[in-house]
Amino acid sequence: MDKNKEFIYKYQINQNKSALELLNQVAQLILSNISFFAGCIKSEENTNIKMPVISNNQGDKEEMKFQGKTIFKNTKCNTWYTRYRENGKQYFISGKTQKEVLTKLKERLNYIKKEKRNIITLSDWYKQWLKLFKEDKVKESTIVDYEKSIKHIPKDVFNKDITKITSFQINNIINAISKKRTAQKVYELLNALYTKAKDYEIVPKNILDIIEKPKHIREHGIALNQKEQAKFIEECAKHIHGDIFLVILYQGLRIGECLGLTGNDIDLINNTLTINKAIDEKGRENTTKNNQSNRTMPIFTKTRELLKNYATFGEKRIFNFSYYIPQKKLKEIVKITGIRNISLHDLRHTFITNCKNKEIPEHIIQSWVGHIIGSSVTSKIYTHVNKEDTELYIAKFDT
Repeated sequence: MDKNKEFIYKYQINQNKSALELLNQVAQLILSNISFFAGCIKSEENTNIKMPVISNNQGDKEEMKFQGKTIFKNTKCNTWYTRYRENGKQYFISGKTQKEVLTKLKERLNYIKKEKRNIITLSDWYKQWLKLFKEDKVKESTIVDYEKSIKHIPKDVFNKDITKITSFQINNIINAISKKRTAQKVYELLNALYTKAKDYEIVPKNILDIIEKPKHIREHGIALNQKEQAKFIEECAKHIHGDIFLVILYQGLRIGECLGLTGNDIDLINNTLTINKAIDEKGRENTTKNNQSNRTMPIFTKTRELLKNYATFGEKRIFNFSYYIPQKKLKEIVKITGIRNISLHDLRHTFITNCKNKEIPEHIIQSWVGHIIGSSVTSKIYTHVNKEDTELYIAKFDT
């Protein structure tokens, strides 16, 4: 039996046992309460008293306590009883002797405690979901994203019985998140959790079905125009860390891919660059974004002059920075050049736009940058046309 089936099987067995035990406890409780009140009514035929009379004399040695619950003697009926609360309601347990009431009370309190242990909270299911469906199947950075998203769920909801959480509660949580992309990620995670929970009959329905997914309009970077590129390239040539930015610009790499490059990835004989690993946010070597990101691409003329200096590095990384250092160094160059504020990914955007401007076929560009062949991502997301570049290529077209 695989892990998924074993977990669900055990859960369903526990639920069935709990249900049977609950029915038995309810039956016993009804019978004891009928007996209790019937006894009171019989012994008080000539009175209108229907409720037990509490003997609360602190000096009464006949009283007994167990876990804060006092077992009283009903002086009108010559019986014993106690009270307890469950799910916000008060219940009575009665018997002919203290010992009988104490035994019933212990059984009931133990059952309530056991019943609480059998409840699956959202927190419990999240941990099981990660273990059964995600661990060893997704990148660690994806798990990190899940952890960031789940922190937006308040503790009182996160630790609540998953079957008792309502769509209204979840909707309020999502609406309270100010950043739309974050709200979208929280929605996507909860939707995945409840979809699986429904599939395995942990919950009767997916409460996310009636909640509208938050809309997020992605803000894309804008490629550098020709004048900006000229200023940027000139300053990078003088900067001590400029090579990494020029390699990203000339080859269209992601920052993690560029940081993962070693001397062995540079083949000056065949003029190719191998992309098969990346450095993640924690500075560890990891896989590339997806299977399409593993690729061998040509080394372009401008890049070749730079990479000659690193071809002898062997297994050593040619840019031995932590993940966030290049972005800080990029700001230094931007400040010196006076161009608008840009990100490292804007350099990749610029590479793709330059390819488009040079009329390189879409499928070729996709193979170079590690996109799925035929994907609309390359043209819809990454290609940006600047006014200056438009005028330049219109003039070229007209001549």
